[in-house]
Amino acid sequence: MKIVQGGIDAHIAMFGLDVLKPGKLGVIMGTSFVHLCLSDQNPDMKGIWGPYDGAVLDDMWLLEGGQISASGLVNWFRHNFHIPEKDGNPYGHLLEIPDEIPIGADGVTVLDFFQGNRTPYKDAMAKGVIFGLNIKHTWKHIYRAVLESVSYGTQNIVRNFEEQGYPVASITACGGVTKDRRWLQMISDVTGKPIIVNENIQAGVLGCCVVAASKGRFYNDFQSAAEHMVKPKFIVEPDMKNHEEYQPYFHKYLELYESLKDLMHQ
Repeated sequence: MKIVQGGIDAHIAMFGLDVLKPGKLGVIMGTSFVHLCLSDQNPDMKGIWGPYDGAVLDDMWLLEGGQISASGLVNWFRHNFHIPEKDGNPYGHLLEIPDEIPIGADGVTVLDFFQGNRTPYKDAMAKGVIFGLNIKHTWKHIYRAVLESVSYGTQNIVRNFEEQGYPVASITACGGVTKDRRWLQMISDVTGKPIIVNENIQAGVLGCCVVAASKGRFYNDFQSAAEHMVKPKFIVEPDMKNHEEYQPYFHKYLELYESLKDLMHQ
């Protein structure tokens, strides 16, 4: 008899996402975002959690990023701006808003650091910011800017990986945000990366199944088990024209934090 042990939630989800090779970034898109990938070398990188030796696979280094405030900001917005339900869906009135407001939210920029910044700044004193408001703006501009801010936060983490020599070829996502195709498209456009969504988005549960199957009578190793058991459902391809349009707003996001971080720490 073989006994197979599971693992902690986000790490076991890597098996259920099939992100077990370098260059494949898994992102758990929930109340917070967790970004997970593997390296076959021990990288000397700043602004990440890790590298952790053998935490997921032997002879591989786990690299981890994270955004504390992600889709949790949508829930915060819905409650504090008193957005009603639509047809029984608490988020129904919000789903189409990104189509009504242009890229850059007409000059409104949000910093998504409502609970500090996990990576790449590791700044517990970072604060949320809504910047650039004028009398013409509405709650819809702020909402679009909230979605953009979380997208910029993911780009900032991907950028941190790549500037330190770890290329990211694709993102494989799970979690509640995968049900919002407009937001997924925004994240893909902002990062310039394709986003893969699998048939089974319960990656933690599926990951436990992959681990068990890999050491049983079905498969001989983790990679072959994941390749056979994890099936892509659809891929969101980035619109590179939109990607270029987002970049000045992304740099404003970066500059805003640098300009305000000393005040935040006070």
